[in-house]
Amino acid sequence: MPRSAPLAALAAAALSPLALTAPAAAQCTPVAPEALRTFDPWAAAFHTWASNQTSSLNLFFDLDVQSAIEIGSLSIPTYSQGAGSPTIPNQVGNIAEVRIYLIAGTRTGNEANAAAWGLAQAGMPDARGELTITAFPGDSPIANLKDANGTPAPLVVPAGTYGVCIEVLSTSWNGTALIPGQTNVPLLNPGRIESIVGWQNPITSWSDAFLTLDNGGVQQSGWRATDTGGNLIPNPNPSSVSNTLDLNLAIDYLPGAAGATVGLPFGAGCYDSPRAVYERGLAASTAIDLANTQWTLAFVPDGSGGHYDVGPGGPAFDGASAVANGIDVLALTPTSSSASGWDDASLVYPLPAGTFAGGLPFPGGSCTAVTINSNGRVFLGSTTDPSPQTNGHDGSLASFRDLLPQLAPFHVDLDPTNIGELRIEDPSPRGGIRITWLDTPPWGTTGNRSDFQLELLPSGEVTFVYGPRLANPGFAPAIVGFSAGGGQSLGTSTDWSAITQHTTGTGASAPQLSFSGPPVINTTIDAIVSQLGGNPAQPIGGFLAFGFASLPTGLPLDSYGLSGCESHLDLGLVLFSVLLANPNNTELRWPWTVPAAANGVPVYLQGGVFGPTAGNAVGITLTNGLCAQIGM
Repeated sequence: MPRSAPLAALAAAALSPLALTAPAAAQCTPVAPEALRTFDPWAAAFHTWASNQTSSLNLFFDLDVQSAIEIGSLSIPTYSQGAGSPTIPNQVGNIAEVRIYLIAGTRTGNEANAAAWGLAQAGMPDARGELTITAFPGDSPIANLKDANGTPAPLVVPAGTYGVCIEVLSTSWNGTALIPGQTNVPLLNPGRIESIVGWQNPITSWSDAFLTLDNGGVQQSGWRATDTGGNLIPNPNPSSVSNTLDLNLAIDYLPGAAGATVGLPFGAGCYDSPRAVYERGLAASTAIDLANTQWTLAFVPDGSGGHYDVGPGGPAFDGASAVANGIDVLALTPTSSSASGWDDASLVYPLPAGTFAGGLPFPGGSCTAVTINSNGRVFLGSTTDPSPQTNGHDGSLASFRDLLPQLAPFHVDLDPTNIGELRIEDPSPRGGIRITWLDTPPWGTTGNRSDFQLELLPSGEVTFVYGPRLANPGFAPAIVGFSAGGGQSLGTSTDWSAITQHTTGTGASAPQLSFSGPPVINTTIDAIVSQLGGNPAQPIGGFLAFGFASLPTGLPLDSYGLSGCESHLDLGLVLFSVLLANPNNTELRWPWTVPAAANGVPVYLQGGVFGPTAGNAVGITLTNGLCAQIGM
């Protein structure tokens, strides 16, 4: 095959409309499994508790399903491990029964009526599963799902909106010992199961291309309990549902269940180049790694808005100078707060114009003021938002990614209200400003303290400097690093202490291929190439290729000049390609009337964009793959 053949197959000029004669197939293959997880690692504000130690635990939420899915397993954290206050008996290794109920619409208003739940049969679970109790912060998996008749099967959820209840039965139920594969025989300290929950008000929403999970709530003493003989009985004193607690939950599923009519993305486009650099992990390891270290983020201007060169080195920690020369931030009134005083609070601080004549440059922008947050981070810009997302800390990446750009030398839940120092030196020893957290305890304790500094220089250089002590208040993970904000991609977490030299990205993101609606026969939908962004810059157009088969793994195109790009289509079964115009430099669209002859036939697409790109000299950037699971 000539060396240009893959590009020719993908980027051929438009041919005649599609006439499908291939054998019908029931479903796209391979279908990539998906996982929707609320927090990773788990958020932690409280453990659940109920005075009735035989009651079930109910976790409620609403689930908006865009197209049918098959749920294969779930995970939650459990805290039945001989810890807590009061001490929760250790049940690690026990297997508990879980019952999963659905109700059409929403869980709100239905939580007290167990008899109304169950799509297949009122009052009966839509699925049963087995939860293996694992010590926190690990995952406690809910696996071995069975349908309402007890037959092993994934939980198929049709497209629609549902309330969901996950009921975790107490291991004091006499049926627990009969669960196949029960690890502990006899059971270890049988009783109710406790979980760990976060605290976020308003309640957070999580979504991906197929699911939206929101409206979470916890009924700490659920629908059922056991009597002295171990029999399940209605709980005589169920609790109300707590609606200010965030669920820790992971749902592992396959989209496009039972041949649902849907577009399923697969594979990755090129090129993702996040501006962010960060570490997110439990402070037990973070503190050991970063105590008594210094790190420099050197700002380097370039054609894509600048980048940081990150590496070890910088001035030593100097808390004494900060106390002697710095402004006492805690003596000032916070600009915003989501708690009281300086617990979970922030202060807008204008950068001195004489020092920062052009503002402070950072990758992707600049600012003339910063917002100093008591919980170990600084927003690059002014915000007076009083929400917990801006002022607090829950360990999630959402606020780190979605709010203003920010620098986080050590973002954890600190409380300097009564103990500790928060100081601003203006000017700092090196001619910028320096912010110091000194002797600052975690929220809820006066024990372990943290010492660290953030210095900002007019050149854009940033230093993170750590003293001998760093402490996270609990289980919620610490975040260290830089985010360009505004929802820009973060990429993956890195081990900060292992960095020797790291250059942040251009902010480019791979173009994304999607449909405007489900591929229903005899309807017209748009195939959309979006996320053009700055990569490629002002594309002159693009193309879509259609085929009958995908590849199990992408075909690298480095030898054809597209370094880092892959074809996700079987090039021998490409049917036709169409050219795309670029009228607005925001997205490329092509209207596709889905032919009736395509019913039941999976059709595979991949797109490309023509235009200058730093990734290759050919000037083509490819999208993800997309499978059209066509139906009526």
